Amino acid sequence: MKKIILPILLLFSLFFISGCVPGSVNGSQPQFKTIEVKHFTQADGLVISQDFFNGFYDRFRKYLKELQVAGQIIEEGATMPDADAANAVVVEGKFTDYKNAGWFERAVVSLEVNLYRKSDHTLIKTIPVMLHDNTPFDKVKGEKMGRYTANEIYKALK
Repeated sequence: MKKIILPILLLFSLFFISGCVPGSVNGSQPQFKTIEVKHFTQADGLVISQDFFNGFYDRFRKYLKELQVAGQIIEEGATMPDADAANAVVVEGKFTDYKNAGWFERAVVSLEVNLYRKSDHTLIKTIPVMLHDNTPFDKVKGEKMGRYTANEIYKALK
């Protein structure tokens, strides 16, 4: 039994280290020096709770950093040296749809994310994001949407 466990552990550790984890483990450098995250807006008529937004922004910033989309994530309006603005991006977004879930139905959350170059405000990319989720709790749903949105940005910029 002990002879089987050691090879399995070695195989698992090689699999884990070999690049299945994004970010710093695979040695990649951030694509941008800085990302400024602007406050996301809502389409007319949408009502989204503050718990959702709190969860969304916390996870969104965290996973942008972990996925190494940028070396530094800053808040809207934070100052940055002009030299850094050349390799900085602004992330803006608008929630376009939000249908809340009950206990037995799935929620739908949609948003459109725009990435602009900070120096000249040139549009780099527009990324539509849609999440179907069956979590009835707004904070958890927001956290999932934040992580999912960061991952969609990471994939779109590859």
